[in-house]
Amino acid sequence: MDKGIYKLTNTVSGKVYIGQSENLNNREWCHFYRLKRGEHHNEILQHSYNKHGESSFVFEILEHTENLDNRESYWLNEYGGVSSKDTYNMKDPLTNEYCDYTKKKIRKKFLGVDNPNYGNRWSEEQKENLSKKIRGLSWEERLGKEKARKAKKKLSKSQKGRKHSDETKEKIRQHNVGEKNPAYGKGDRQRGEKNPMWGKTHTQEVREKLSNLHKGKILSEETRKKMSESAKKRKSQKGRKHSDETKEKIRQHNVGEKNPAYGKGDRQRGEKNPAYGKPSHKRKPIVKLNKNGEIIKEYEFLSQVKEDGYNPSNVMYCANKKSKYSYGFIWEWKN
Repeated sequence: MDKGIYKLTNTVSGKVYIGQSENLNNREWCHFYRLKRGEHHNEILQHSYNKHGESSFVFEILEHTENLDNRESYWLNEYGGVSSKDTYNMKDPLTNEYCDYTKKKIRKKFLGVDNPNYGNRWSEEQKENLSKKIRGLSWEERLGKEKARKAKKKLSKSQKGRKHSDETKEKIRQHNVGEKNPAYGKGDRQRGEKNPMWGKTHTQEVREKLSNLHKGKILSEETRKKMSESAKKRKSQKGRKHSDETKEKIRQHNVGEKNPAYGKGDRQRGEKNPAYGKPSHKRKPIVKLNKNGEIIKEYEFLSQVKEDGYNPSNVMYCANKKSKYSYGFIWEWKN
């Protein structure tokens, strides 16, 4: 079998050209023949050959294979892909992605008056037809997985830090009100068994990724305020009761090793408790005074008044200024 993948390496710069051929023995001769004549199809490789000379280039066979496009793309990505500074390739045979040099060249070719659509404006009918054609399709369905991933990454980078004006926000809101919203009337499309995660659980690896993604993330005051206002508008959970079935599901979900606190019962017992040996911050000293305002006795905390036969609740009621006297005395919290 003479089909396979080869590599043409510049020994001076270390850059490589990855290619495929159905006749590897003949391919080396073809490359150097065209490079010598200055008519190679790859401009970047031709410029490098003109600069460094034939002695700086080495031809090597990487592998023999029938699956040419896939394997060429594989080896190309091993060296960083078409956009890498380490490759001469101008296009990926699998994804049809062009290198930055080729993209700039194509873009320049269609700028301004050279563009066949220069000066033309799409009619409303044309816009509507395109909208219908791509409506409901994901990026992956429209572009393919690899192109969609790169397009999303590029879009994310270009939009990072950008903020919409109030006018733009209002336009977006108006565009998605009522029946204009693509999710209008489809509230139940992912409920129950229709949900793609129905009956599934995240793996431990995915859980850790999700956890690390939000760990240490601090929300701005503005975001917190928005979330608070949004929560107030939602239906309150006050007074809501779980059904027996839901209670049982929650119970089963937290039984034994499933419980996040399983095996950690002693983690805050005794000296392990951060509050061990420290007085409670909720305990406040209280003072008993006669009707002339003279201090009779001080207590370190409220419950100590029981030792003298007083009810702590009645004493606290007085200390909180809800009554003038309790048991014939004035009671005050000590500052």
